[in-house]
Amino acid sequence: MKKVMLLFVLMFASVVLYAQDDDMTQEAKNYRAAFKTFLKEEGFSPYIDDEDGSLCFKREGIQFWIYFSEDSPVYIEFHRAGLSGEDKETTAFYLAANDINKDKRCAKAVVNDNDDVEFTVELYSTSVEQLKGSFYRYLRVMSVAREYFTERYNHYEEILSNNR
Repeated sequence: MKKVMLLFVLMFASVVLYAQDDDMTQEAKNYRAAFKTFLKEEGFSPYIDDEDGSLCFKREGIQFWIYFSEDSPVYIEFHRAGLSGEDKETTAFYLAANDINKDKRCAKAVVNDNDDVEFTVELYSTSVEQLKGSFYRYLRVMSVAREYFTERYNHYEEILSNNR
């Protein structure tokens, strides 16, 4: 009975993984594979997330993940873990995220389903070489966005606390 159950679980898992990969175009899969190789060459330890097919890695303890989709050109969403919204002033949190989206080029701040903020860069890419050439720039853009978010959050939190 245990063998049958294990076989069923493995079959189900393979179907789920196959279905996720099936949603991605072949060109996007090729980009992901080539970029995973690039990250390894740069000294990172990239892996493919089993749940959503994103390419994940850490840099200096910070989690990053990249989604690849479409083709000619490939659409890329490059994400950086941000800040927890727990114990934060909600209005100030959303105002600071809005300021990123309004004031900063290339970077976006997104408040996710867990009420945490993530920082993203979204782009179309016509070649993996283009993406490689801009990789460290995108990391920097998201770091600057995080710094700006913190600055703006503190500003709004102070204003809101003075108005109480």
